[in-house]
Amino acid sequence: MNIERSFRFAFKSPGAIGKMALGGLFSLLFFTVFFPIVVMGYMMRVLCDALEGRDAKLPDWSLGELFNEGLMPILVVLAYSSPLIALMILEQILIALFGLSIPLSILFLLLHLVVPVALSILVPIALIRFAVKRSMKAAFDFGEIIGFIKKNKGPFFTAWGLSFAVGAVSSIGLFVFVVGIFFTNFIAGLITMHLYASAYRASTPFSDDKDGKLRSSMAIPPPLRS
Repeated sequence: MNIERSFRFAFKSPGAIGKMALGGLFSLLFFTVFFPIVVMGYMMRVLCDALEGRDAKLPDWSLGELFNEGLMPILVVLAYSSPLIALMILEQILIALFGLSIPLSILFLLLHLVVPVALSILVPIALIRFAVKRSMKAAFDFGEIIGFIKKNKGPFFTAWGLSFAVGAVSSIGLFVFVVGIFFTNFIAGLITMHLYASAYRASTPFSDDKDGKLRSSMAIPPPLRS
């Protein structure tokens, strides 16, 4: 893994300040349907470029294309998030019916810790599988996803731990000014996507990723996107 490159690539990109400022602005418009999907499309381009070793510059902002590229991945994220949403709904129902007892509080505290951690482990690999296979079905192939994690604990959990730390540091945006969190979170997202792409290239690829070894061995391997 080239960890240093993951932290530096975005800032060394031509026009980096303008591109990241737009990313923060579009992230700020989270209440729209359009811009969260556009930002997801941008993150997926960063992921694909890093997987291909074509990360010398950040992608350009082309809203229509990015919307199309972000639509399926954001559905993947929402599908994976559904257990957490269901958990919160169930919690409110049980509290309304039985009150907030100590055993119930402990149970939901544990679930609110375990479920997000599980999602933080599964979702990045699911998005990489989607990028590699261009298939919603592939993103939910838990056998491949869990098998990959088991075979590549070193690079994967290095990326996972660093991504967690980057996300924690990005919360400093709240203390700069309230909307700053959207800009710092966007930059953290860029770094996170690059970290996971770097981890994948340093790992044994999915068993059905025909070009996986090629991507690992070449500085500029064949593109994932046409």
